[in-house]
Amino acid sequence: MSKSDIYFQRTCRNHFWLGGEKAQQKLKSLRVGIAGLGGMGSGVALTLARLGVTQFTLADPDTVEITNLNRQVIADHTTIGKTKLEATVEALKKIDPDIHVEGFDQGITEESVNLFLSNVDVVIDEIDVFPVEAHKTLHREARKRNLDLYSAYVIGLGIHLYRFTNNHYSLDEFYQPIYDATKSLADGLIQTFVRPEPEYFKDNSLSGYTSEVEAGNVPIFGPSCLLGHSLVSMRMVLDYMQSQKLELPFSYEQTPCMPEYIVVDPITFSISKHNLEKDHHLYNLKSS
Repeated sequence: MSKSDIYFQRTCRNHFWLGGEKAQQKLKSLRVGIAGLGGMGSGVALTLARLGVTQFTLADPDTVEITNLNRQVIADHTTIGKTKLEATVEALKKIDPDIHVEGFDQGITEESVNLFLSNVDVVIDEIDVFPVEAHKTLHREARKRNLDLYSAYVIGLGIHLYRFTNNHYSLDEFYQPIYDATKSLADGLIQTFVRPEPEYFKDNSLSGYTSEVEAGNVPIFGPSCLLGHSLVSMRMVLDYMQSQKLELPFSYEQTPCMPEYIVVDPITFSISKHNLEKDHHLYNLKSS
């Protein structure tokens, strides 16, 4: 059996939903850049590989730690101490040895970002929440290249899905003015991302959550990462299929672009679309 035959056999359960083998071939030729290979990014990479993506550009400077075991698909007792890039590549190759990866073990920096983005068709930003400048560097250069950029973040127990495009709301607009006006990095991040505030936060003080973030330990419930990387993978792939003028076997609305974004809350059984510029009444957070 040829490599092509093996590929289409292993992906055959996708074909109906993508629009047939022609659509699957489009996905095979797609090159995805994923920055950040933690609980969300490594899961996105493996999910996309199972869907049939075979070309990746990956970046992460960190190593797998024991605290990653609660959520990261690449984390187990054999990978602790390995770089997240190495562990992700090994996991991808177990799915398909012919997957091609270009890796950046220094992560996203001013020096690496142009090469990282040089051959990609779409970008997934799952860099850790704390290195804000790395996010800004990635978004700035992706915007110059007119690349769609997706991010899924665990917010409480749920997920926020953001899509940034060249002619819409930018990451700088997202961070400002709230982020720059806050007293600490932790407070700035919470005020920026935790909006709207989940219902279960409204009955309790955010002080405990804030203390965890200030200590560098964002509370993350493992299943939420699975929800997030599945959501961003699905939406990105279906958006791409539609952008290629391929007919999907169902009605499909493109993922909204920022300032509109998707909120998934598994506690209240809700999936909703929000707008940062219009829904100001939703963003009155308690900081203590």
